[in-house]
Amino acid sequence: MKVSPNDISKIDKTEYDMLLYIVQQGNPVSAYQAKNALGMNQPTARNICIRLEREGFLAVYKKEKKGRKKLMYGPKWQGLLFLCGSNSKMHKEMDTILDGWFTNPKFREILEEDYGPVVTKNPEKAKTLVKKLVRHIIRSMEEFDNMTDDEYEVWRLVAGQTLYIAKHPTEAENVREFYQHVKFYKDNTDQAIATNEKNAEFFIGSVSN
Repeated sequence: MKVSPNDISKIDKTEYDMLLYIVQQGNPVSAYQAKNALGMNQPTARNICIRLEREGFLAVYKKEKKGRKKLMYGPKWQGLLFLCGSNSKMHKEMDTILDGWFTNPKFREILEEDYGPVVTKNPEKAKTLVKKLVRHIIRSMEEFDNMTDDEYEVWRLVAGQTLYIAKHPTEAENVREFYQHVKFYKDNTDQAIATNEKNAEFFIGSVSN
């Protein structure tokens, strides 16, 4: 399953194709193996693997020392997120992909660093959590991308202001003054606070049940 060049940039497409190839093998792959399958030269394949590792999508699963040192790569769960975010059809392959990689001790070890002991105690539950969380994150980001310009500007201001005040605490006095005397500033702040409170109540209620 490849992605049309019209869907993602050329650079992203080479990363996507490399990551997809490795993920679909179900076991660790070297850059040499991948370059033959994808029709790349060795330096290009190696550089893409290094870039994907740096971006947190791949990990080195093992190092073989037959002749030259050979790095064997496999996915991190963030790599699955990248694939599904680039191509929604990948969701349909997640069961097969996870069934294959869950047999690999290194994949489970890496996954447990982020997901905790559920990976070892209840692998089937962990697989379900990975699938659900990948879908949840992608849908959440889509909602963010679909915000109106007005909604975006409100959240951009609130987030930026929070970061700014954290770095410059004396600015809080100015914020209080703006809130007391500038109508649109007060309206936007009240709207953001109300939305945050509503979301917090919903979230707390969801995780408490």
